[in-house]
Amino acid sequence: MPTLAVQRVTKTYAARSVRANDEVSLSVDGGTLLAVVGHNGAGKTTLLSQVIGVTRPDSGEITLDGASLVADPGLARRTASMMPQLHAPLTGVTPRQAVVAVARLRGASSRDARSAATRLFAALDIEEFADRAGEKLSGGVRRLASLAMTAVRAPTIVLVDEPTNDVDPVRRPMIWSVLRRLADDGRIVLVVTHNLHEVQQTMDRFVLMQRGRVLMDSTPATVAGALAPMTLTVHDARPGIEDSAPRCRDSVRRGADLELVVAPDQVVAVASWAVDLTRKALASSFALEPASLSRLYERVTRAG
Repeated sequence: MPTLAVQRVTKTYAARSVRANDEVSLSVDGGTLLAVVGHNGAGKTTLLSQVIGVTRPDSGEITLDGASLVADPGLARRTASMMPQLHAPLTGVTPRQAVVAVARLRGASSRDARSAATRLFAALDIEEFADRAGEKLSGGVRRLASLAMTAVRAPTIVLVDEPTNDVDPVRRPMIWSVLRRLADDGRIVLVVTHNLHEVQQTMDRFVLMQRGRVLMDSTPATVAGALAPMTLTVHDARPGIEDSAPRCRDSVRRGADLELVVAPDQVVAVASWAVDLTRKALASSFALEPASLSRLYERVTRAG
């Protein structure tokens, strides 16, 4: 399997004196579906643009199986395919024409290119739009067409920036299925996304970035095992009641609500306390829910 290695990569945008990437290091093997998550401005898109050779790092190295993608940006562009954050330009062409053209540029015969395009349109449920003028398509369909252009005859590395933006809920799982197949075929797939629920459901691994640095590199399964299994939210909680709360892992105020992160051996005591609060009209209600990557994201970025 191929290996992409990012070693202490730093990139500063001089005009704004902003260090977009600050000694970022990670290694990704083929067959991996990796999410890159973090706040806006965390350096996620900058990282992808350096992997594909569009942006050159100030320092550090990026290699594919030991070959430098920094020293040879042409190699980077030949071995990586990227779906940008904005829609790929489709003015004057149909999705079919665009996807077939990309496949041909990547070495497919005319027949194979048309066949591959047809399969992708079916996988993304956009066959009815395949022959419409690009400028007449909705934003969501243009997004899906852009993914098809990225995925057709994809090279070793596939970079995808916010793939589900503007896409309806029915077709979102189809996007992840296409990306999953690309990874299962041995490709290295990096996905920038803010949808933490989808990360938790679909990804092999995630990297959490903040202020240009990697704060966490883990898997959803590992995080789920390490986190407390429940979060208890007390609604319309009277100010100061947190002082009477039983022992728990963490607590935070969110307006009128109080959230507590609860370990397995703390659930009974904390739930009993919450019941007592509602009986005494110190809170309107409470809810228990499983811990999630979203909760972890909030806690880690708050601390970082």
